[in-house]
Amino acid sequence: MNFELPEIGEGVQEGELIAWKVKAGDVVKIDQTLVEVMTDKATVEIPSPVAGTVKELKAKEGEQIKVGQTILVIEEGAASGKAATKTEAPKAEAPKATPAPLAKTEVEAPKAASKTTSTQATYTNGNTPYTGNFQVEAGNVPASPYVRSLAAKAGVDLRNVQGTGPLVGDVARVLEEDVLRFVDTQGRAATTSGAPVSYASAGGLQKIESTQVATQSKTPSKQLPVHNFNFEEAVERKPVRGLRRVIAQAMVRSKYTAPHFSYVDEFECSNLMALREEMKKSAEAYGIKFSYLPFVVKALVGALKEFPEVNSSLEEKDGQMELIIKKFYHIGIAVATDSGLIVPVIKHADKKSLLQIAHEIQTLSAKTRAGKATSEELKGSTFSITSMGNVGGQFATPIINYPEVAIMGVYKIQEKPVVKNGQIVVGHTMTLSLSCDHRVVDGAVAGYFCNAVIDRLANPSKLMLEMV
Repeated sequence: MNFELPEIGEGVQEGELIAWKVKAGDVVKIDQTLVEVMTDKATVEIPSPVAGTVKELKAKEGEQIKVGQTILVIEEGAASGKAATKTEAPKAEAPKATPAPLAKTEVEAPKAASKTTSTQATYTNGNTPYTGNFQVEAGNVPASPYVRSLAAKAGVDLRNVQGTGPLVGDVARVLEEDVLRFVDTQGRAATTSGAPVSYASAGGLQKIESTQVATQSKTPSKQLPVHNFNFEEAVERKPVRGLRRVIAQAMVRSKYTAPHFSYVDEFECSNLMALREEMKKSAEAYGIKFSYLPFVVKALVGALKEFPEVNSSLEEKDGQMELIIKKFYHIGIAVATDSGLIVPVIKHADKKSLLQIAHEIQTLSAKTRAGKATSEELKGSTFSITSMGNVGGQFATPIINYPEVAIMGVYKIQEKPVVKNGQIVVGHTMTLSLSCDHRVVDGAVAGYFCNAVIDRLANPSKLMLEMV
């Protein structure tokens, strides 16, 4: 049977193949994990619906695959030792296996003056040679938009690059590593020959020339000591894949869609520190580590009720805009993991106590760092918090977790001279930064909103009055 990528989440149309858990020839059981796929929602493991033998893998690790796309072929029944199913497979052309890196044995160089290149080529794919005629034009070389962009920046004609990806028709798709290998090979070949060379890199064009510079000076009385150092300029190329790529795409979408502006303020937080120390002791009896974040979550909920447009999203369709104001309060908490920043969500924060919120923050953070958070636990936030208190720094300007319209940064508490009752004394201050979508939130609203949060944190007794 041809196994197709099933639906793996509401609204999810594609994902990145992170890792195969099987290989061709493996015998698998029903519900055995076949592959690990990452979407913009979560990383999921796809189980086998049947028992049998894996005949062919039809996608590569790191490849973007779509829902409904055939990703592997399983021969049913082999795992249990029973006879294969009697249903005959439709007589059709056998699927082409994903080719190994192709070794080009003969290629006619393209003519510079011609827009279309006719190529007679022989490739070897495993033990099966392939020979064929095909027409390759500059615009139809099989390659993703990203690879085309990379080649354009590097000044590389994709017709000159040997592809090693899956066949599209009779032509192998050109992958990112093919372009980088071509650039590296061209640069090293020209440098070895000793001739001046202009070659490309992913960052743009560079020119290496052999130049003699004549200098005129008096003969020095002393010779400068000569030290033989190794000035090798080593680099490492690391593909951006998985969660890191999802984060990068989300950040670009946010910055290019929502015009950001930031508002920063600080407040004296001695009262908050005192209350936290008192509640910390009580929370320890429940095995809960009580940080400042539960207070921030509760203060935000109170402020969001005062300024509902900050708890919204903006939708654009057919040239029209509509503001969707949320009447529920799902607060996202950014968590740093080895793979990148992930945002689990405290659902209905307005209906939970400080202790419940502290417990959820602790539990969800641990699950997220371990890669065990579910898709449901990572979506649906209406406003997000990012905390840098344990790292340091004065403040930052965080990027909005789109399609939300604002995000708040929380930073470390510092000892500073403050004025109390007309006297300069040593106090403790906390800094908050608020990034907003200027299409929805004006500067004055951001200032008043931040003041509402600070008023509740500087005077935490007000939080107690608002408790559900």
